[in-house]
Amino acid sequence: DADFLVLDYNATPLLSYRLKQANSIAETLFVLMTLGDDRAILQTYAAGNLVHQR
Repeated sequence: DADFLVLDYNATPLLSYRLKQANSIAETLFVLMTLGDDRAILQTYAAGNLVHQR
């Protein structure tokens, strides 16, 4: 069983705008690390079970 998050790339206007310009997975991850916050978490799974949904 897995623990993972489902992210919302359109959580904020700035995050959405910046991610549209990302040209690589490295750039996408950098944008998510610097501009992402709790609003970007759409779903949380623990041990394969949905435990939180926005």
